Amino acid sequence: MPISLSCVSFLNALPYVEGLRALEGPDRPELLLDPPFRCADRLRAGSVDGALVPSIEFATIPGAVPAGSLGIASREEVRSVILLTRRPPGDLERVAVDSNSRTSVALLRLVLARLYGCRPRFEAMEPDSSRMLASHGAALLIGDAALRASRDGVEALDLAAAWHRMTGLPFVFALWGARDARMAAATADLLERSLPIGLERIRAGALAGAAAKAGVDEAEVLSYLTRNIHYRLGPEEQESLSIYLALCREEGVLEGAVSA
Repeated sequence: MPISLSCVSFLNALPYVEGLRALEGPDRPELLLDPPFRCADRLRAGSVDGALVPSIEFATIPGAVPAGSLGIASREEVRSVILLTRRPPGDLERVAVDSNSRTSVALLRLVLARLYGCRPRFEAMEPDSSRMLASHGAALLIGDAALRASRDGVEALDLAAAWHRMTGLPFVFALWGARDARMAAATADLLERSLPIGLERIRAGALAGAAAKAGVDEAEVLSYLTRNIHYRLGPEEQESLSIYLALCREEGVLEGAVSA
């Protein structure tokens, strides 16, 4: 049977999707495209062999094993995880959040608390910036919704840039994991072979359909995928992930963590 994988449905994972879909024969996995939290839920339930898991979720999945050193990260500015606000961040009382990514929600809590001394109330809403800002002082948008959101009349705080200001490090939004060491090795092997294919297909123009579906300009998507996002997690990314999880514990936003 082919390996089953759950991958994020946002544009930031498009090189993985393109590469995995290009594999042929028994190497081609069963690929499910999901919002970030669903990827984690599927791996936690054991319904897939591997998944692209939001960073904060990985620490809460019993038995989860990293599949190589691959994921989704941003060195300084990500553009697709932003806080839109009409008020200074330190004065916020209520924030509407798109809860599709628990990692981004937790990151916002850390940024507001550590950089601005602010701990507002968060309320989950559908990712529509106009409706979110009509009833709240600020709105957290992630993924494709953030890329196409209007910045008119609001301040846009890029959360990866804020994290870099706090730590001097890139931010890791997600990492590939599997339910055991054997599947982690198999998943990593597939990803190592498919990611270069996916990146080449992106550079060759295999993103028009995805860009149109997301409502984002094709040139903007290419810049985003090749300049704002990177996919290999080195020592800096691993250090950043450790710091992030430690701060999440301090702020009380990492519940159910699995002991190392």
